[in-house]
Amino acid sequence: MTSSYLNRLLSDSEKALANKKYEIIVDNDKIIEEQVGKALDVYKVINELVDLFKDANVKGINTDGSSRLVKLAELSLSRGDYLEAYARAKEAQVTYALEVKGEIGKLSYYFRNNPKEISLAILFLAIFSFASYRVGRLQLIRRRINMLREEEIIINQLIRLAQEETFIKKRMDMEEYNQTVLHYQDRLAQVVELLIDLTNEEIYALTFVPRKRRLIDERKHLIESIKQLQIDYLKKGIVETHVFELKMRSYEKRIGEIDSQIAEEEAKKALKNISIFDALRSK
Repeated sequence: MTSSYLNRLLSDSEKALANKKYEIIVDNDKIIEEQVGKALDVYKVINELVDLFKDANVKGINTDGSSRLVKLAELSLSRGDYLEAYARAKEAQVTYALEVKGEIGKLSYYFRNNPKEISLAILFLAIFSFASYRVGRLQLIRRRINMLREEEIIINQLIRLAQEETFIKKRMDMEEYNQTVLHYQDRLAQVVELLIDLTNEEIYALTFVPRKRRLIDERKHLIESIKQLQIDYLKKGIVETHVFELKMRSYEKRIGEIDSQIAEEEAKKALKNISIFDALRSK
């Protein structure tokens, strides 16, 4: 970097020194020091920005605005106009910051330069998302189960209330009673069937179990539920007749569905094995 203007000031200072005109020397020194300092700062900023431009271009980030300002700063620097070069260099820094703000660049850049880290991050995100979904699903199932159990209690209370109004207080005739109880029993049947499904979902919400294994386990659980229901009804007498009959029908219906689904799974497996055998025999 050269400057005829600064060289002239230096020459004037040397003459002033010979003539003992120290005020001129002091004034010229301030100008020379400021402009040389600005010139060195501009040189440093330009080199830093050029390196940043290379990195941004690899990432696919557009830096046309700041690149144009750097070229103008270089032009001012070559002309020896260091103050103007400094102003343009600082403006280029600000423009570059605005251009890259919020830009993440091309994904290919990060995959190429950090494949292991990116893969691990994606795997972690997938596992975390799946786990969060499963946990959220489990919480939702449990809330739904609690609501249905509360509804089951309320329906049984309403049935007893209808019985009391009909057979004790004689405020309800038999036709109205039958319609009312039938409505409650229909809803109670729906509640029981939903509880069967949701209870099974709750058990396997956080596990990975094959469908056939789940069906077999659910069938065993239903058999145990039937045995417990019979004990509560026949021995303990804590379950009313209509509740016992309704739950028995729901349990038996679900067991029938499970047996049908298990048979379907076994049929599919058998057909698959036959296909594989035929393919091997044809070879």
